[in-house]
Parts: sequence; structure tokens; C-alpha cells
Amino acid sequence: MNKNERLFKISTLLSILGFILIMGSGWTGNLLANIWLNMVGGTADTNVYEFQKYTYSSSFLSLGSILFGVGLLTMIFSWYKKQEN
Repeated sequence: MNKNERLFKISTLLSILGFILIMGSGWTGNLLANIWLNMVGGTADTNVYEFQKYTYSSSFLSLGSILFGVGLLTMIFSWYKKQEN
């Protein structure tokens, strides 16, 4: 297996992981906000809870977008290099 094939496989995995993080960001944000709510005693202001949920969801959405974008760009680059050879 040469470097190009390994790079293609790694970029594919990054893209899949990024896509999973993008699609699951809402569910994960909700889960982490509920865990936070239990840690603070089970009661909190609704606005604070919604902010926590939004922040967690946005973090996973951003991370997933970065991984997906880098994976796709690397996949295209490695495919181009493979076609060049």
C-alpha cells in the first residue's frame, strides 16, 4: 500500500467521522446539556439551559464541519495525485 492509498483511506475516515458529527450534533448537544443540568442540581434557568444546549450543539457542528471539509479536500487531492500517476 503506497502513501496515496493510505492518505485516501484516512481522508475517507475523516469525512465519515465529520459527517457523523454534523448529523449527531443536535442529539449530542441535547445529551450534554441534560448531563450539565443534572450536575448543577436538576434546576436551572431556561435561558441558561438553552444556551448550554446551543453551545454544545454548535461545538460539535463546527468540529464535524472542519473534519468533513479537511477530509473531502484531502480525498480530492489524493484522488488527483492517483490519477496523475
